[in-house]
Amino acid sequence: MLPLQRVEERIRILNTALVPLLRGARRYLSIWSQLQRISKKPLETYTTSDYTVTIFLAEMPGSNPLLIAYYISTQASRPLSPSQLAARIRRVLKEVNKLRNKLFTAADILYIVYAPRGFTKGARKLARTKGINLATTQREILAPVARYITKRFNKLLNKIKGKRIWGNLPLLLYALQEIGISIGANIKKVLDTLDLIRLVEKGGKIT
Repeated sequence: MLPLQRVEERIRILNTALVPLLRGARRYLSIWSQLQRISKKPLETYTTSDYTVTIFLAEMPGSNPLLIAYYISTQASRPLSPSQLAARIRRVLKEVNKLRNKLFTAADILYIVYAPRGFTKGARKLARTKGINLATTQREILAPVARYITKRFNKLLNKIKGKRIWGNLPLLLYALQEIGISIGANIKKVLDTLDLIRLVEKGGKIT
């Protein structure tokens, strides 16, 4: 595959992840900006010139920003070996660290490495020890994000259900809900826009 073809392939794969992420983020950010002042630029995407590393950063109400760092490999000859995966992990960590203390100080970070031919057994073991999520198909590329959002959404919902809430708590729940629904996570819609405005401004309960 020629260099330009590799770039085009990376962009095509990235779009399967970024388009639904951006769609969900823009939905809650639009409401958040109308209800409260957002002190930082709420949404950033950073991509290296060759599109191997792409970073999605979204501010979350009353919480650390959500950062998703993707490494897209187009190696088609064989599965990634441990040494190859280690080099890709170093690259993505380097790019994230370039943004640290510029765009964020602390964040909830997910690292995802995509490789169409997969990973050797040793590479998968290395990924587990480093906390790196692996994907081999376009369908899998959002799966780690969906699992994370679903777990966090359900945990927050169970914590606040039946209790009086206002301000950032309903906004955070709504943010997780909108991202989750947009990326196809197993999340039930519990807040519409009118409910959210009422809870943020006057307080109330989710039953």
